[in-house]
Formats: sequence, C-alpha cells, structure tokens
Amino acid sequence: MFFKKPEVPPFTSYILRAYYEWATDNDYTPMIQVRLDQNKDEISVPAKFEKDKDIVFNISAEACGNLDISENYVDFDARFGGEVHHIHFPVENVVLMFNRENQFGLPTNMFPNKRLKKSEDQRPKKPIFSQVD
Repeated sequence: MFFKKPEVPPFTSYILRAYYEWATDNDYTPMIQVRLDQNKDEISVPAKFEKDKDIVFNISAEACGNLDISENYVDFDARFGGEVHHIHFPVENVVLMFNRENQFGLPTNMFPNKRLKKSEDQRPKKPIFSQVD
C-alpha cells in the first residue's frame, strides 16, 4: 500500500543553529556555503558576488556581527573590502555547513529544506473551544 508522503516543515535553521553552537563550543570556525542562483529577490550580498552561483561565508563571531538565524532567513553584518555589508538570504539557500579547520560538516540536502506555503502547512490546528451552557 502506498502512503501520501506528508509535508514536513523545514528544520535546516535548527540544524544550522545547532551546528553553529557545536562549532563555536569546540573552537572551530563555522562556515556556510550559500546558493545565490535561487530566490534571487530575497538575497542581499555585496554587488560583486551577485552573479556568482555560490558564496562561502565565515559566520564566526569574529567575522560577522548581529548574526540571526531565524526559521526562514539568515541575517548578519560582514566586512568585504573593509566596508560593512548587511547579508540576508533564505535558510533554504544554505548548501553546506562546515568548519574551516578540518572541513567537517553537513550538507543540507539531507534535511527538509523548502519553506511550506501557508496552505501547505499540514500541522494540526489548535482546537477551538467553546463554552457549553
């Protein structure tokens, strides 16, 4: 018998936050590889990198500021050529998480990574309670 595969909410952001914590706790430099040829209208990187297919970011506390890994986006400030730029991209564009010291890491293609549209959200709804007289 065949079963319909349920839509699973993405959890790459959770894995990315956990990997970041693990790397920093172990004195590694957390790095991420990001695809730039998808979701282009949601990506903000320095202009000279906009036409590249991928870019690698050092997201250590020493290399970037204001790091925020939310459910759908990664945001931080980083220096390129001595100038501070705000970096913004969807979590689903992260291809690989690794550390600089020995390149140990995790590819994100093994995790549910696509954002669910609100209509596709299959999580159970909260029950509606009403007062019974």
